[in-house]
Amino acid sequence: MRICAGPRGPYRTVERARLAPTTFAALQPWRRAGQMAALLLGLSLSAGALAQGTVPQPSETVLRVVGGLAGLNQYTRHEAPFWSQRLAELSGGRYRAEIVPFDRAGIRGAELLPMMRLGTVPFGTLLLSQAAPRDAELAAADLAGLSADMATLRKVVAAWRPRLEALLRERHGAELLAVYAYPAQVLFCKRPIDGLAGLRGLRVRTAGPTQADFVKALGGEPVSVPLAQLVARMASGGLDCAITGTMTGHTIGLDDVTTHLLPLPVTWGLLMQDSRYYCGKKRCGDKNRRIQILHRT
Repeated sequence: MRICAGPRGPYRTVERARLAPTTFAALQPWRRAGQMAALLLGLSLSAGALAQGTVPQPSETVLRVVGGLAGLNQYTRHEAPFWSQRLAELSGGRYRAEIVPFDRAGIRGAELLPMMRLGTVPFGTLLLSQAAPRDAELAAADLAGLSADMATLRKVVAAWRPRLEALLRERHGAELLAVYAYPAQVLFCKRPIDGLAGLRGLRVRTAGPTQADFVKALGGEPVSVPLAQLVARMASGGLDCAITGTMTGHTIGLDDVTTHLLPLPVTWGLLMQDSRYYCGKKRCGDKNRRIQILHRT
């Protein structure tokens, strides 16, 4: 301790204690001993966990998936079971998915591909007709009047699929995983019609641009009506006919407010299942590649 003079009088200072150069070197053996003890403790805990069968499993990855329409067999029997059950089984518990049907997800069809590009939805199912307003070429395989039966539809999809895959990769950064169809989209009417020519002058509910163009070309008046409002609009006299799926029409009770059905498929309601990243370029991560492979098994 020293006493120094200052402008306000004398004050005291305390010198810092200086450690000998050998002080820290002397501590090294104790530090190494502590590290060895910690290692031995960790090994003993791991051995105990192995003996008791309580080794923690690798953390699982949870995916958010937008599926098809709820209530239809394609969703309840195939799509939902794969994502909610089979994916975990095939991946040994590494991946698990939470799937919500498209009509309960709170998003519009045209928004799904942009949301996948942003990463909000890593895997999704989309009706080709709903993608048409932003990218009409995507819906080319399901043009109205193109496929009169399932055999023809399969040929059309097989011929168009390479182009569809390229469009999704180049324009939307997505990988096509699967294509499947809803029941045939047919005409429910409140009056007898003599084939497609009988639509002239009638107000017809349509879903998507290709159906609307088809009805307009036949002389009818296309009307866009949400599925939830379809039966009420038909019962009130606001429509003469409606194009919708055979199963969907009977499920919602459309057959109770109509009298005739023309069993000629106008379209088929093709859907595509997509993944956000596509393989073959840097944007495809290992996780997405593994899940794509599992999806195709």
